[in-house]
Amino acid sequence: MAKNMVRKRAKKAQRRKQVVAQKRRAEALEAGLPARVLRAAQGPFNIAFLPSPCSTLV
Repeated sequence: MAKNMVRKRAKKAQRRKQVVAQKRRAEALEAGLPARVLRAAQGPFNIAFLPSPCSTLV
């Protein structure tokens, strides 16, 4: 019976490790340059990079 519990715990730990590894991979993809560029492209421009009389930051 003890061997069965050891196997069960090992299996559960392996599943947890897989879930954590999957989350890390997903985070790495979201933190990469292509993902950041896509996020930035979806939003509006808020700041003018070149000063001009038309753009005022208030």
